[in-house]
Amino acid sequence: MDEAYDIGTGYSARAVEEQGRGQVFLHHIQRVIQAARRNGAETIQLWGDIVQKYPQLMDQLPENTVIIDWNYNPLEKFDSLAVFQQLGVPFWAAGGIGTWNGIFPRVYNAYINLSNLSAQAKESGAGGFLVTDWGDYGHMQPLGLSLYGYLLGAVQSASAQHRTGEQLEAAVWPLAFADQAEGDGFRALMESNLAEHLKTDFKTMSIYYFFDDLLAGLSMRGNSSYKALTEDTFRQLLRCGEAACAALERTAAAGSPARRRYPDENWRALFGESYLQELRLSARMTRFIGEKGLLAGEIRRELAREDLAPDDVMAMIFRVHQLYGEFCAIRRLFEEVWLLRAERRGIETSLSLFDHAGVQLARTVRWLARQREALLRGEKADSTLESYEGSAYEVLWTADFRNMWDRAYPWR
Repeated sequence: MDEAYDIGTGYSARAVEEQGRGQVFLHHIQRVIQAARRNGAETIQLWGDIVQKYPQLMDQLPENTVIIDWNYNPLEKFDSLAVFQQLGVPFWAAGGIGTWNGIFPRVYNAYINLSNLSAQAKESGAGGFLVTDWGDYGHMQPLGLSLYGYLLGAVQSASAQHRTGEQLEAAVWPLAFADQAEGDGFRALMESNLAEHLKTDFKTMSIYYFFDDLLAGLSMRGNSSYKALTEDTFRQLLRCGEAACAALERTAAAGSPARRRYPDENWRALFGESYLQELRLSARMTRFIGEKGLLAGEIRRELAREDLAPDDVMAMIFRVHQLYGEFCAIRRLFEEVWLLRAERRGIETSLSLFDHAGVQLARTVRWLARQREALLRGEKADSTLESYEGSAYEVLWTADFRNMWDRAYPWR
């Protein structure tokens, strides 16, 4: 039962006014547990962040109820574990592999989170450790990108102790990659997440700019919550994306996934050719974001030139068309990679983001064409982007996250 954040609003408003928020939440939990047990459930697990808001209700929870204390941050110490230990209720801890809201998992975060949380949970008397993986707003990460994190979770669940990233890699790296080049590609993608201003809590801004407006999206403007991505960031993304693409091409050319010896066919299905294609998709998306961001900077500088000529704007339009060609190729690859491990059902949410972003690139081209026409008439181009309609563009990833899910988080 996850985040019943709307208690006291809408349908439950009157009940909360009469009984109090805690009692209404307890009643909600009890009804769901009853339904689950009628259908064969024995032990019930509840996320701890909501239950913790009403500690006075802990002794009223039904028997065989386990609280799960989740935290996905790369912390040295997790104070909430002591809270559940003191409450004397059965509890587990839950860490995360950092795949959500990103093109590539935040692996360095996962090293710290999974190692420290599992070790401290064991020291605090937790009964188990849960490894979580989920996707918001359309799951843009192929399932295979979670496999490395699952291996990390398996290591820490089997033997919970504090491990460094190097120690975790020594245990997991030989299991995950067909050859050195594939590991090099993975490493380059890991490094891409270290670019300036890229990581914000549970999100990685690279995925935002992939779908954001070319010239005036939130990723380019920034605001009080999210810093604008810089040209240094885009250069690092381009370098890492190119390095990953090159390394993974070497793996493909060598036929390593086909020649590798796997423990069994299940392992081949997990870490064979499908895994390589998933990594190649992430590499191309990372490279694309670097190219897109650097092109945006060039266009804005060119528009401000006093000697800007119509042919210069035509060159910009041609560059955007080239970018769009790569964008369409990535969209096709995304579909192919999705179908390697999943049914087509559900892909429409993710593809709609591609389609909206593609339409927005066309609008950018039309606006640039109008600037060229202005120059041909002897007028100046709009270097301030005041007439650019892209500044009002909103997709699910932008607009300061004005959507129900983010607005409803309890800690917001």
